[in-house]
Amino acid sequence: MSLVSPRSALRRRAWAVAGVSTAVAVAAAVPLASPVAAAPAAPAVSAAPAAYDGLPRTYAAGWLLDQMSDGIMTNGYVSGGQEFYFEDYGMTADVGRVLVESGFGNETIAEILDALAPNTAESTAPGGYVSAGSTAKLAAFVDLAGQDARAFGGTDLVAQLEGRVSTTAPTAGRVSDDFDPSDEFGADYANVFGQSYAVEALRSTESDLTDSAAGFLAQQQCADGSFRLYFSPADAPDQSCDGAGDTGSVDATARAVLALLPDASGDAELRTVVADAVSWLVRVQKASGAFDDGDQLGPNANSTGLAGEALGKARALEGNPFRIGGQAERAAVWLRLHQVAEAPGCITALANNRGAVAYDDAALVRGQARDIDGLDANYQWKLATVQSAGALAFAPAASGPLGFRSPTGRVRAGTAIPLVVAGLAPGQRGCFTGSGIPQASTTGTSARVVMPRGNGLRNLYLSTGDYRQPALRIQVWALDAARFQISTTRQVRVGAEVQLTLAGLAPGERFTVSYRGQARRAGVADGSGRAQLRFVGALNPGTFGLSVVGEYADRTASSSFVVTR
Repeated sequence: MSLVSPRSALRRRAWAVAGVSTAVAVAAAVPLASPVAAAPAAPAVSAAPAAYDGLPRTYAAGWLLDQMSDGIMTNGYVSGGQEFYFEDYGMTADVGRVLVESGFGNETIAEILDALAPNTAESTAPGGYVSAGSTAKLAAFVDLAGQDARAFGGTDLVAQLEGRVSTTAPTAGRVSDDFDPSDEFGADYANVFGQSYAVEALRSTESDLTDSAAGFLAQQQCADGSFRLYFSPADAPDQSCDGAGDTGSVDATARAVLALLPDASGDAELRTVVADAVSWLVRVQKASGAFDDGDQLGPNANSTGLAGEALGKARALEGNPFRIGGQAERAAVWLRLHQVAEAPGCITALANNRGAVAYDDAALVRGQARDIDGLDANYQWKLATVQSAGALAFAPAASGPLGFRSPTGRVRAGTAIPLVVAGLAPGQRGCFTGSGIPQASTTGTSARVVMPRGNGLRNLYLSTGDYRQPALRIQVWALDAARFQISTTRQVRVGAEVQLTLAGLAPGERFTVSYRGQARRAGVADGSGRAQLRFVGALNPGTFGLSVVGEYADRTASSSFVVTR
């Protein structure tokens, strides 16, 4: 949802057998996942994770910052086969808000403010015609960033905004744009987004028009609890949503909730308004955690980001007065699944855009194949990331340290083996790699990895896009067809013992010895793949062939012995 008019267009403990060395774990058929190149010290246990993982929002903010030049966000469009670029002051203010709320340093915020200040008039009143929404958005950001919105860039943004707030019925409190009627694009583009920013800006600067603006915003709530996006005609006697018979918008509802939340605790009427809006958002959330905004747009990051942020901040109020459950976390998980955070070994064309959020499934697939190509795609990714950052603050953290294991330390070469995974945060991707092993990824508690053909000890690695998590490693024996080395006592007397020695098995590999058509003995190879057995040869003389079958039927050895009197 766009606001403005076209004019301003540590080393972690691995999960397996705690305190058991890798060699012992392999022998016990439970490989230990350990950080690559870790010192052979006792495994350390990481501190208990916080309820939320701050990294996704930090990544998003960092990517947005990287898209700026000298403190300004530039966007563009294509017309007549030509590319046109413009300084997008509205999105610049949006990014500044994200950076402030993400905890970026004063120097970074100051650069943005310094870049916006000399462009204040152009960004809020181009040609001398005041845009209420642009003025409100900038004033709200300036105040949030700790500067005086009443004296920014040579402009009293608060007075300029107050001048666009109606003080007469039935439109009292409504913001409107000033425009040049001779301009073919001139119109009043003010809407619920701009009204919401106006409520925030007027409240934070203690304007006398705050209550009036909030009251008019509340009138835009529809009977079902949602908020509509567009106002009624300025001359309509009934300025309410119900009076116009309009329907609500997820984006507008979320933005209205964010604007009214600070007043809801002290105003019973506004508390009811927010409660109804929150209930509506909860009802329309998809099973996946995503939101859409109608018009066949489908689940998307813009709507999911705004709604998730609104629900998260509403629940964060002391005592959770609106009785909100885990809806914000579910929205954040959906967004995290659409965020670029690629692990080494599982990179795509988006590898240089860590933190960016795709608008929807199709945009993510397209980006992974072609990167963010074209001005339209570039703008879409920027807007989706801006509107997702607030909700990503509610991304759940992992419930424990990262780890993985295979069900056994020996697996069949050339087949897909199951892995059990722990410690991935909901929505976080893990990547499995290894020499000759096709890459595989997972966002859950299980994965399947195809082991290459051939016998040998394979290193299998799990990594994530989280720089705080070192890659983990387990070693798995891949078992292909093989002939073991075997030696036996060549001749014994009746009733005497035959000694059998095997080599070339995998550590911990189970095997069975058969002769005279029956399985006689079973054993397990030691840590070097060797084994020795003794058994009574026979009670009658003769020549006896014997065979050994290892973990799989094509892993064999054969020999014979002679029994004499």
